[in-house]
Amino acid sequence: MTFKKHTPFLALGFSLLFLSGCDFFKSHKVSSKEINAASAWSESDQYPVFPGCETSNSLQKKNCFEEALKKMIQTGIESRRYESQKALNARIVLSLVVDKEGIISLEFAEMSDEIEAALPDLRFTLEAIVENLPRVVPAIKTNVEESVVVRFELPVKINAQVGNSNAP
Repeated sequence: MTFKKHTPFLALGFSLLFLSGCDFFKSHKVSSKEINAASAWSESDQYPVFPGCETSNSLQKKNCFEEALKKMIQTGIESRRYESQKALNARIVLSLVVDKEGIISLEFAEMSDEIEAALPDLRFTLEAIVENLPRVVPAIKTNVEESVVVRFELPVKINAQVGNSNAP
């Protein structure tokens, strides 16, 4: 009995849903230009953060993060006390990734053939150093309030003294 009583309202509701429902299924095409503009890094976005760098402004956070990271990697390399057949004072470039969970990984290390030949286990050492870095607060894209993956390059100095290589 109550179903018959509500039938006109149900019919009206389904009619309105049918007539306006088409708008719910229309897709809006977003151009790659709009996607790139929304994805571009802005001043308000948060760079990855190590403990001790959280209270500074955006540029200071970026600089603090990069300097702390460079110092940790440099300290790890220097603790190996590399020696080679000839003195090396070179620069390598590390391509690093910070994932959405704040884990840092080494994507690749760009180094000359001379460095690779003089210090053949340097790449392994770099991977081990980066693998043991502390977790950071991940980068946040503020226009969507989401953690994002960040890739960046970090230059690092490599010094090796003349002598027999005792690197691990």
